[in-house]
Amino acid sequence: YNFAPDDPANPYNVPTFSQYNATNNSIYQYLSNSNAASSTAKGIEFEATIVPVRYLTLSLSGAINDTKYDKFTCTSCAGYSAASPFVANGKRLPNAPEFSSAVSGQYEHPITMGGATSIFARVDYLYHSGLFINASNTAKTQQSNTVNLRAGINFEHVSFEGFVNNVLN
Repeated sequence: YNFAPDDPANPYNVPTFSQYNATNNSIYQYLSNSNAASSTAKGIEFEATIVPVRYLTLSLSGAINDTKYDKFTCTSCAGYSAASPFVANGKRLPNAPEFSSAVSGQYEHPITMGGATSIFARVDYLYHSGLFINASNTAKTQQSNTVNLRAGINFEHVSFEGFVNNVLN
């Protein structure tokens, strides 16, 4: 949904919706010219890093988030108008997953070959729960699981790396 170019409610003709593509689990986000009067975000986050053996670093992080609109009457949300606004009070905020976490491991070994200082290999696992993509909470993405791999060699002033992001997709 787009406003007409001469609509006084949207002088910059800003699109006002998000679009979700279920085929590749991607979100195409469009800006909106509406602001919520108030919202609340509560949650807890944790992060830990350990080095269980020489050269190996393991990291773990996570978050639990509770977000919601306290007061939000949207007259420019897709499909709504000043005459028939959408009231999002109590709805979860879009693009804010309820759960997210990350686990990573990196092995980095010092070397002294050809000016190199170390070689390394790394794996990352990222998760987030499905998230709403609109203020009305009518469209939600699937949960996301991502694995990334990286390996490389470090020199004193430069490094060379190879990587594969989203290995499982």
